[in-house]
Amino acid sequence: MFPDTQQENHAKWAETISAVKYLDRIEENYFADEESARLRESDENPSVDLTDKPQQTLKIIETFRARDATYKQLYDQFIGRRGGSLEILYTPSPSDFDKAIKDRIERLDIVANLVEYRLRCTQHADAVPKADRSSDLLNSSHAMFFYWWPTHAIKGWRGKTPTNKSVSPKTMATWWSKMEDGAIFVYLIQRHGFDQQISTDTADDFFIDDLIQSSKEKSELIRFFGTYAYVAETLKKSGCDLVYVKIPEAIPRIPIPTAPFSAQELKTISEYPQYYLTMRERD
Repeated sequence: MFPDTQQENHAKWAETISAVKYLDRIEENYFADEESARLRESDENPSVDLTDKPQQTLKIIETFRARDATYKQLYDQFIGRRGGSLEILYTPSPSDFDKAIKDRIERLDIVANLVEYRLRCTQHADAVPKADRSSDLLNSSHAMFFYWWPTHAIKGWRGKTPTNKSVSPKTMATWWSKMEDGAIFVYLIQRHGFDQQISTDTADDFFIDDLIQSSKEKSELIRFFGTYAYVAETLKKSGCDLVYVKIPEAIPRIPIPTAPFSAQELKTISEYPQYYLTMRERD
């Protein structure tokens, strides 16, 4: 969600919040009676009574570090080595972190669009007239024009884009620069049903349950990375310069279909040479 270097702290904050939630769950399961812990583990009764759980103190932390290997490993790696309890003080609250995530999620479709255009060009290249098959057909400028041009004439208001109008090329470029390193992942999550975001509500009591369940779904992770590898390698073979992560050959590649271009979309592609400079005038 935050691949751009200016926002690198978000990844550390996500790790810290998740670690604290998991450590708290280990403590809850210890202080809850055995039957309640069993019911929570099986999802039969997630709302167990934890009135016997004392307030967390440094002494309790040290006690759990000594008795539970998982607790010790998580605490040492994500909290202890980063300054201990001070690391938690410098981490945003779960609700503040959730707001930052929500702001980004609302812009993910921009990034997904720009990846999907490239993949469609690759999969349906024969449908594009030869006169329009330039060597730079897959670059960012072409992709932005493809989504911006059809609705560019619709009037908007400063700071607000009508629902039936594309965002500006400047907005596309801004979010592409922020998310480019993870663009293919974003595309798969937004357009192909891969639910790798888990819950975006870290303040929710059941956030850690969602996180644990997601980590157990090995087959879904393999399918996700297999599809990612297919998209990345397909685009690379076509000369697209997207940033991608190399996936081991042992992961089966899983092709995904995209919609062919409509007559109106092909017309938009053909109009790029004549009107692409208009994008700069509107920024």
